[in-house]
Amino acid sequence: MDHRYDLIRPMYERGNISKLSDIFKFIPKTTVFRDLGYRLDRGNELIEHPEDFPVRKLFEMAAYAGLTEEEILRLMLQEYLYRKEIRLGK
Repeated sequence: MDHRYDLIRPMYERGNISKLSDIFKFIPKTTVFRDLGYRLDRGNELIEHPEDFPVRKLFEMAAYAGLTEEEILRLMLQEYLYRKEIRLGK
């Protein structure tokens, strides 16, 4: 397991992570998606459309990062709302 996962919980608690994609400021997408069994292109699609992210994989990511299931779902929701605003041009 990559040691950078240990950064996620403290950064979340400090408010530095407020949506799912913020995790990748602290650990590379390639690392996370490889650990989840995805290629980077599929991982990028899931970030672009977080509503398609399998809940089971979100919970797996939460476990790696020391987050609860509720916390990772909250991050996914914030990512979804952020992407929805972008798509609507707001």
